[in-house]
Amino acid sequence: MMSMVTLQDRFVRTGTVRTHYVEAGQGPPLVLIPGVFILARTYRGLISRLCSQFHTIVPDLPGSGLSGGLPAPWSFEQYADWTGCFLDALRLERAIITGHSNGGGVALVTAAKHPERIEMLVLVDTVGARASASPIGVIGGRTIDASLEMGLNLVAWKHVVYNLTYHHRTFKHQLRAAITANLLPYASQIEAPTLLAWGRQDWTMPLDCALRLQALIPWSELYVSDASHDWLITEPDEFARAVSRFVKRHEPQQVGA
Repeated sequence: MMSMVTLQDRFVRTGTVRTHYVEAGQGPPLVLIPGVFILARTYRGLISRLCSQFHTIVPDLPGSGLSGGLPAPWSFEQYADWTGCFLDALRLERAIITGHSNGGGVALVTAAKHPERIEMLVLVDTVGARASASPIGVIGGRTIDASLEMGLNLVAWKHVVYNLTYHHRTFKHQLRAAITANLLPYASQIEAPTLLAWGRQDWTMPLDCALRLQALIPWSELYVSDASHDWLITEPDEFARAVSRFVKRHEPQQVGA
C-alpha cells in the first residue's frame, strides 16, 4: 500500500487574495481545482498517487479552506480569472488543469476564457451540465452519494463544517451554483484535449452530464468509473491511472514554464 506523502502548507498572493495550496512531486505541472466545500488536504491520498508522475498542486479556492475570505461570493468567471493569476504567481505558463465538482466548473470556464494556459483539461463529475436546475435532484443525489462514500464522510465532514463556518457566504452561493449553473455555452469553446472522468454511480451530477459535455467539447474523451461523485478521492489509484494514460496519449513536447 502506498504511503501518504507529506504535504507542505504554502501561501501565495493572487491579486488581493491570499491563497493557500499544497504541492508535491516533480514532473509536468498538474493543478487540481478542488470542490469548494472541502479542502485541498481532503485530496491527500490522491496527491500521493499523482505526485509520482506530476508536480501536483492543489489550492484552496478563495473563499474556502485556509485561503482568504471574499467580501462577496465569486462567479465561475471570476474564479477562472483567479486561476490565471494563480498560475502567474507560481510562474507557470501552462498546466494540466483538473477540476472536481464545483472546481470542475472553474476549470471548464478557465479553459474557455484562457485557453493559452491549458495544456490539457480533466473534468471530474463537474457541475454546470445538468438537464434541469432541480434543488431536490441535486440535494437528493448528494445524499445518495454520501451514503455510498461512508469512508470519505468520516474524514471530510469536518472539512465541510469548517467551510460552512468560516466561509458561509461562499458555501451557500456555491451550493446554489451547483444546482443552477449552466456552463454548457463554454464547452464548445474549449480547445485543449479534455478527459471527462466520471462516476457511473454519481447521483449528484449524473453520467448524462458527461455525455452532454462530450457532445460539445471538440477534443474530448470519456472515462467512466464504477463509483460515485467523489471517486477521485475514494478510488485514487484508478483515477491516477486514468489521468496518466490520458496525458501520455496527448503528451506535448514540453509542459509548463
